[in-house]
Amino acid sequence: MGRRDKVFKVDSQYLELVELLCQAGKIFGFDGMNGVGKTTFVTKLSQTLTQKGIENIILRYDFFLKPDDQRSQIESFYVKNKIPYEREDTFFDEQRFNGLLIDICRFKQSGKEKTDIQIKNAFDRSCKNLYEDKIFTITSKTTILIEGKYVNIFSKNYDLSFRLINNLKRARKQFYSRVSEHMHTKYKSLRKKCYDLIYLPSYKSYELKTLKNINFFIDLSEYYE
Repeated sequence: MGRRDKVFKVDSQYLELVELLCQAGKIFGFDGMNGVGKTTFVTKLSQTLTQKGIENIILRYDFFLKPDDQRSQIESFYVKNKIPYEREDTFFDEQRFNGLLIDICRFKQSGKEKTDIQIKNAFDRSCKNLYEDKIFTITSKTTILIEGKYVNIFSKNYDLSFRLINNLKRARKQFYSRVSEHMHTKYKSLRKKCYDLIYLPSYKSYELKTLKNINFFIDLSEYYE
């Protein structure tokens, strides 16, 4: 997992982590397996940075998820045949996300004070129609928190990359709870079956490939007890 001095124990080192992130205009990436606590934790970080006067936005990789129906066809096949699948990363529009990152990095280097970034048809489960256009206004001082399961594939565009870790049993339980509460009834049973056959194998494969990209680990195992 890396050197022990590269691990933040969030229950006791949260403020130390926040101080590291109090850098205006930087780009930070946060990944982690399903149910680890990415969305909740990065949202908390964003709120803390705002309180400390650090202008920031959260850019979620889930905005670039391909349609549910398209993903469920692949998931159904592998679940039905009980075959592990390690390419869940293809469920995201990687090319579009990378293009957006390149645009952001160009703006950061341009010397301009402000720009708008637009994500057309962004996936958002909180929206009635699941997809909506999103527009963010950023300045040269805006810190960007990039959150998502596979975002550290793009670590060359970040100032620092973080990996959130948690107890697998707790992460699986949290994922099941989120599916039960927020997902369309049509997909609930399928997505729960996908955890061990698709989501976990896919993440484990990605985790090994991108280990060298990670600057720090964030241990949430005690934080959410």
